[in-house]
Amino acid sequence: AELLETGSTEQISGSQRSRLRARLRTISVADLSYQVLGDRVTLWRNTNPTSADERLAQGLTTTGQQLDVKVTSDSQALSRQLRLLEDADGETLLVQLDTTAPSAIQDIVLYAYADERTSSAARRRIEARQAGMARPSPSP
Repeated sequence: AELLETGSTEQISGSQRSRLRARLRTISVADLSYQVLGDRVTLWRNTNPTSADERLAQGLTTTGQQLDVKVTSDSQALSRQLRLLEDADGETLLVQLDTTAPSAIQDIVLYAYADERTSSAARRRIEARQAGMARPSPSP
């Protein structure tokens, strides 16, 4: 996630980072979303819809319902804090992933779960990140 969002990471180094950078440049957005999200996403229903949490990325579902996305290292703790109930028809998606680059993950979730317009915008942002991962030019 860090590599996709910022173009660098300290989590891996050398040839591993180079191979991952090359893979991220060429992977389809659909395959990327499948690989990143895996079994990390849970759906929740907000029990206090009048309270807004500005930490949530927002989009719309295909039914026009508001869709909120939060990337967290502990979805159970956050769900208690926000007073959410696990619900397959819920409007809040929690992604359990310990990362310092949540906006790249939020875009991947919006691509996978949001309505066509929001998904398309998220896809363009992801593709721009991928294009920005061009191989660094060699130093003279």
